[in-house]
Amino acid sequence: MFNYTYNTKSNILEGKAQAIIKLEDVQEHYSLINQADNLPRRLHVLIDCRNTIFQISPEEIAQAATKLDEAIRNFEYIAEAILIEQPYETVIATLFRNNIENFNYRMEIFYSKESALKWLQTEDILDKSKPPVQIN
Repeated sequence: MFNYTYNTKSNILEGKAQAIIKLEDVQEHYSLINQADNLPRRLHVLIDCRNTIFQISPEEIAQAATKLDEAIRNFEYIAEAILIEQPYETVIATLFRNNIENFNYRMEIFYSKESALKWLQTEDILDKSKPPVQIN
């Protein structure tokens, strides 16, 4: 389960994951986004999964992606920045990201909130040829 707030200053939907996330929680996340008619059609999302355990197997990734495909139809694009600290959770998020073939969706994984917010505020956010954060 996720708790959400919409930051009107940055125009970013911010979510905080509970201690344990299962496949059903990810599916519910995309179902809620799909049903929300008050979100911008160019949706930027920050999900904080630090201190969260993913109880999702690699075999369940495709099921989660199906709900995303349903949600993306209602948006020009969705860009999600996921904050993760643990190795297994990073692997699952990476497998999910690599399983998505929709050109109107981009998800990147970050360790710091500052880097995630910087990426979410870039203008060419869907350009996958560019790295998520420019390092100076």
